[in-house]
Amino acid sequence: MSVADHDRTETGGDTCQAGYHAQIKAENRARIIRVEAVGKLGGLAATKGITVSQLALAWLLTRGEHVVPIPGTRSVQRIEENTGAVDVPLTGSDLAMIDEILPHGGFGARYSEDHAPVWI
Repeated sequence: MSVADHDRTETGGDTCQAGYHAQIKAENRARIIRVEAVGKLGGLAATKGITVSQLALAWLLTRGEHVVPIPGTRSVQRIEENTGAVDVPLTGSDLAMIDEILPHGGFGARYSEDHAPVWI
């Protein structure tokens, strides 16, 4: 069932259940948007002959001297892939396309309110 189909169904039940379904719909909608964004970024990366990870790291490197990417990795292959991002030239139109795909603040918080870390 797609998110659009789910919007047309009735949640039924009590208010608590309806609220739960509304939260799930919102989370699924956000997930679909993120998956679509990654697909678009994959298309841009493919035109440059690089991976999405390399594209992300190359983009970070354009953010200024105060931004230092610290990629995590579990293999030598990924270390080599990540270091390849240094040699990826991003044009002004590339950066504009990335900003269009991933607008600042366009994807909400990292965690849902129920799963956000609590700092004491």
